[in-house]
Amino acid sequence: MPEILFRRFQDISRRRRQELSLSLEKVHEVLDAARRAGKHNEFYEAARMLNLDTAIVAHQLIKAAFESVPAESQRLSKYVQDFLE
Repeated sequence: MPEILFRRFQDISRRRRQELSLSLEKVHEVLDAARRAGKHNEFYEAARMLNLDTAIVAHQLIKAAFESVPAESQRLSKYVQDFLE
C-alpha cells in the first residue's frame, strides 16, 4: 500500500468513512493491520477485516489518499497522463 495512505492516517476523509460505515477507530485498526500485513497483502487484509471485496477497499483508500493530498494527487495524475500520451 502506498506510504501516502499511512502518512495521512488521521486524514481519511469523513466521506470515505461514511461510505464504508466506519468509525475513525475502525479506520485506524484496519490501516494498522494492513500495514502489518506486508507488501502486496495490504488491500487484501483491509478487505478481509471489513468483509468487502479487495477492489472496493483499494478504490476507497486510494480515493481517500487523493482527497487528502490534492497537490500530490495532481502531480501523480499529470505523471500518468504524460506517460499515456
